[in-house]
Amino acid sequence: LVGSRWPVRGLARGADGFAFKAGGFGAGEMVWRVAPGSRWRIAREGGADIDADAAADGALRIDLGLGHGREIDVRVARRAP
Repeated sequence: LVGSRWPVRGLARGADGFAFKAGGFGAGEMVWRVAPGSRWRIAREGGADIDADAAADGALRIDLGLGHGREIDVRVARRAP
């Protein structure tokens, strides 16, 4: 995790990605460092899945939408190239 507007806890890494809990108020924006150019699917509790690609420097920008103080489960899994 490079930075997040919401607190992140319970990070668990797996073979194809990672999962965590996050919650807060306002925009749920965060940046993770992953393999440059890698492709990801973000599954968030209570919302539609999001597809995102990492930048050339490995920055994966995720926007979980607007938060209302409730913590949600998030799963980030690598997609096929």
